[in-house]
Amino acid sequence: MTKPYSQLAIAVDLVSYEYKTSNPIIIAEKIEEDLGLNYSIHQIADYMDINKLEDYEKQSNKIEYEQNY
Repeated sequence: MTKPYSQLAIAVDLVSYEYKTSNPIIIAEKIEEDLGLNYSIHQIADYMDINKLEDYEKQSNKIEYEQNY
């Protein structure tokens, strides 16, 4: 079974990858310009916070470091 992918998720991932940015303001502007979709900066920031894998990796690295020392 595949995970459903929302229009917001596709738009944010596509624009952030294409423009190499994680700034929700720039992403919102580019989504509107390039894709003709309107999402608020808050919607984009919420999506990015929920799906930010780097934070989980940093936390797991911190836990491993603390356990080893």
